[in-house]
This record gives sequence, structure tokens and C-alpha cells, in this order.
Amino acid sequence: MLFDKVEVSAGEGHAPVVLKNRIMRSATYEGIAAPDGSMTPQLQREMERLAEHNVGLVVFSYFFTEECSRASEFQLSMASDAAAESCREAVRL
Repeated sequence: MLFDKVEVSAGEGHAPVVLKNRIMRSATYEGIAAPDGSMTPQLQREMERLAEHNVGLVVFSYFFTEECSRASEFQLSMASDAAAESCREAVRL
């Protein structure tokens, strides 16, 4: 059961998300984002490594959504469109 595919509802009007297994890595603080909060190549490689090692769902990074809620210099940001855009490739994994 742990290694079976599973469908997760994405809400009314949206197709379900299909996960390749039930293995999940919850959000963590990696401390390797750029000082401006954008994705770095090192953080991108970490997300790729998780995907390559069959983690079915990655809730990535402890990130901030407003500058006033930033807890660390190297914390990932979702406080601007530009910062969120820097994460686009990792989301595609």
C-alpha cells in the first residue's frame, strides 16, 4: 500500500493529483535559498534528488509570504511573483 499510486482530491472542478506512492517529505528549512529568498541551484538539486529517489509528495521548504514574516536570511520566499517564479522548475518535478 505504501508504494501504490494514490489519487488526492484537488477540489471541486479540478482533476485529482496522482502521486506515485504515499511517501511524503514535509516542509523543512533547508537554509540554502538565495539572500533575496529565490531558489538557488543547490536547492533545485535537492528537490531533484528527492524526486529521483521516489518521494511521492514533497511539501518543499519553510517559506515566507511577507517580508515581515521572514525568519532567516536564507529562507525561501513566496512574497513576490518573482520569488515564486524562481520555484517554477522545482514544482514541475
